[in-house]
Amino acid sequence: MFKIYYYELRRLLVNKFFLCLLLITAFYSYQTMSGEIILGIADTAPFSGWSYGVYLAKVLPLLLVSLLFFISFLYLRKELQVKVLTQAAPFSASVYRLIKTSAITSAFILISLVPIAISSWFYAAYFHLGPSLEQAAACLYTLVPAAVFTLGLGLLLGRLQPLLIYACMAAALVLDALPISFDLYGLRFLSSYPLTLKLLDPIFQIPLDQLIQRLLLIGAGLLMVLAASHLKNSASAQ
Repeated sequence: MFKIYYYELRRLLVNKFFLCLLLITAFYSYQTMSGEIILGIADTAPFSGWSYGVYLAKVLPLLLVSLLFFISFLYLRKELQVKVLTQAAPFSASVYRLIKTSAITSAFILISLVPIAISSWFYAAYFHLGPSLEQAAACLYTLVPAAVFTLGLGLLLGRLQPLLIYACMAAALVLDALPISFDLYGLRFLSSYPLTLKLLDPIFQIPLDQLIQRLLLIGAGLLMVLAASHLKNSASAQ
């Protein structure tokens, strides 16, 4: 099982498109951290949970494009040819899908470590500070709900029509600029809520309504993963 997982992960990571995404993410992460974030967000310190959350929220569109790129590999013509070989493995179809989804998740985690590593280096070099609990909380608030939701959406759209994944990539890049209230990245909340507290550099805290919204995103993502799996089972049964 591990050999198949390693093979699937290697297929995702060892290609020129992933390298391009990696370099773009690293460059944009550094530019964001050294530009806007170093000044602090909404009257907070540049190393506060608020500023760190805004930093991750700004990089998140690129990370989600990478995640959708990984998902698109499932529906390439070459993938369908490889499927004939992988089906010979002594595992059920559901176990094999779980392995592939695990490889996609692992690849996303690896590329997400790029902005995290850059921020850790930046804070250590300029402020002599290490990671904090506030930053960890901001990371969970921004990355996890958006990633789970996008994973489920990508798998479901890919099952319905693979070309929709590429439309979803474009939407991920422009979503935050659209005049809509859907705050997938949490950027609007993170950049505005500290100002309502009327405190200088308030501690990082998530109100209950925001916590519920993020949990709903995770729940919706998991439901879409299950729906995509059900559609696959229906397709294979036909």
